[in-house]
Amino acid sequence: MVSAMLTSLLPLALFAAVSTAPDPSFLVIVLDDVGYYDLVEDETIATPAMDSIASVSARFTRAYVTAPMCSPSRTCITGEYGRRHGIGRIIRTNESNDLDPTPTLATRLRSAGWKTCLVGKWHLSSGKNYSLANAPSFFGFDNWRAVATHNIPDYFTWQRVDDGVTTLSTEYATAAQAEAAVDWWGSTPGAKFLWLSFSAVHTPLQTPPAPYYQGPPPVNARQRMEAMLEAVDNRVGFMLESMDLSNTYVVLWSDNGANNGSSEAPQQIFKLKRTLYEGGIRTPLYFMGPGIAPGDRTELVSTVDFYQTVLDLADLGGGTVDSLSFAGALGGVQTTQMRQWIFAERFTPNFDWVAGPPAKWPSRERTIRRADGWKLIVEEKNGKVNKRQLFDLNEDPEERRPSQNHRVEAQLLTLLDQFP
Repeated sequence: MVSAMLTSLLPLALFAAVSTAPDPSFLVIVLDDVGYYDLVEDETIATPAMDSIASVSARFTRAYVTAPMCSPSRTCITGEYGRRHGIGRIIRTNESNDLDPTPTLATRLRSAGWKTCLVGKWHLSSGKNYSLANAPSFFGFDNWRAVATHNIPDYFTWQRVDDGVTTLSTEYATAAQAEAAVDWWGSTPGAKFLWLSFSAVHTPLQTPPAPYYQGPPPVNARQRMEAMLEAVDNRVGFMLESMDLSNTYVVLWSDNGANNGSSEAPQQIFKLKRTLYEGGIRTPLYFMGPGIAPGDRTELVSTVDFYQTVLDLADLGGGTVDSLSFAGALGGVQTTQMRQWIFAERFTPNFDWVAGPPAKWPSRERTIRRADGWKLIVEEKNGKVNKRQLFDLNEDPEERRPSQNHRVEAQLLTLLDQFP
């Protein structure tokens, strides 16, 4: 199957930048709780479909999310950091407030003529001010299929939303989401934007059914997580075989690092999801499509940059203050470093953020990761610094030995002051 996929995908990578189609389509595949180590470095997990995408993609080895948790990370679809919308941790159902309807990447593309669809996990609304079943309609989506408004409690029995209609589904969620993506793509003519967000491999860690997983029965949490990732890969393979991806950019990434208890990476112990260590915010990022040269890219990129990058590829103007385009790095030509630093944060509670004293938040963590490898993490409790750690990732990639370079620390603190 892998060789067949490679044969079918290679022409896409070599597709001429100028196409007979007026506009390119975009397929964005979002994984949940899959760290860089899990997909890129752990060779024991069978992911031939995603490996085939990687083989013809620009593979960003220094890609970061804007937060180590689902909701604030997913605000990248707005082209803005979660703090601009008051989102610093996961959004709970019927929380004190809601994410106000705001322009997203889907909004911009739809206004320019693209058909837009969300499939899978949403997790960007609380349902306080508008119906969760219709939430995607306020954020630029023509259709929304096989949607899970938040994390699902059971992959075999779950509340599914299709264009505002809620039903109880007993179809394995990963399969249902892939099938919904294929059905919408095949029935929608013209230029398309599909944001496919798998619920997997987020907890609960449940062994997938055959034929999506055919390995040995998992005996612990890590093995169940690996089985779920292999099931996702199985359905990605189904999508690659079933969808016409000519003149299409395909982006694959994950919203944050692995969950505690589901990763074996030794350097990630206590440094996974919900933390600003590398295991929490460094994730895979593959980008394939017309004119893209396969290979590793060392440019520093943030997922908030998807917004400007896609607009550039779609030949649309405008953007946001937070998003920088990395479209220039996709063609295989060495480019000037677009980003000199990465910012990410986590804070609580949601919807109370305003520019001002840090005492506004009972709990807040921020990080700056500079292009030269220096990284600073600052943790605050009730407005006071609780912990500050400086790392040189070139010398200490596992973040085990905090540095005492006070000169660099002062420089990074100055950068952090841009995000008070």
